[in-house]
Amino acid sequence: MKNAIYSLVTFMLISVSVEVSNATVIFVAENNSSFADNAPFTEHNVGPTDGDEGDFELLFCTTTSTGANTFVSAAPNWDFLNQGGCGGGPDCILGIWEKFSPQPNNVGNTCTWSVGTTIVAGIVFRYGGADLDNPVIVSACNSGIGNLATAPPLPTEAGSMVTRVFAADEDFALSFNNLPGSTQFGKILQTPAFINERLSLFVYNEPFVEAGLAPAASVSFTLVDTAWRACTIAVRMEGSSPFRQIPTLNEWGLLIFAAVAGLAGFWFIRRRSVAA
Repeated sequence: MKNAIYSLVTFMLISVSVEVSNATVIFVAENNSSFADNAPFTEHNVGPTDGDEGDFELLFCTTTSTGANTFVSAAPNWDFLNQGGCGGGPDCILGIWEKFSPQPNNVGNTCTWSVGTTIVAGIVFRYGGADLDNPVIVSACNSGIGNLATAPPLPTEAGSMVTRVFAADEDFALSFNNLPGSTQFGKILQTPAFINERLSLFVYNEPFVEAGLAPAASVSFTLVDTAWRACTIAVRMEGSSPFRQIPTLNEWGLLIFAAVAGLAGFWFIRRRSVAA
């Protein structure tokens, strides 16, 4: 009977250990918006999102440019992660910011840029379970001109969330089939009838339970001379930061199992000694 109980406890601890090792960064919430006006403006509000205090967030904004426009900042308290021009220069710009949410829910997020434009699009994504010390494993971007935009491949860690963002001065075609593995996404198409400008922004997430290479991903456009920018961002799971060496949840399970096994062995040996 005791052997059966001991075997059951062992099986349960191993199961918990294996299950916990498959934890990943999780998608919590998303919000998006776009705006166009005849009069030039230099800021746009995106949001809000709901979640828990300490959630990790990424904000994406894109607007037009003639070559001199840049994103200045994002409020409240966003840090720049990346920005650059579509097509390697003018036509449109893409800005990306990161932060940990200081409260469970926020009231909105505002991106600002230097030169007034008449069209803008923005998306904010919120994640749970990201590493508090070093949430972004790696990020990289491509820019080009053509009807196919490709976000670069990146090596990623177990439990990460890979986010890909595409911005362009043109509408996307029906391109969802080009994005295998997409589980959550936000898409903006802004084509105002009263101005001769187009803009699009598309963001999607793919969870990676195992470490490996996040492959390149592409979307297509309706025009062959589209200026685009495409980025890949890998978000690290809590507990796996190289700057904070603590046991992962899987290691905690193994430690508990080892402790229980040791106590059971000590009890068995002591019982045999008393019986003798």
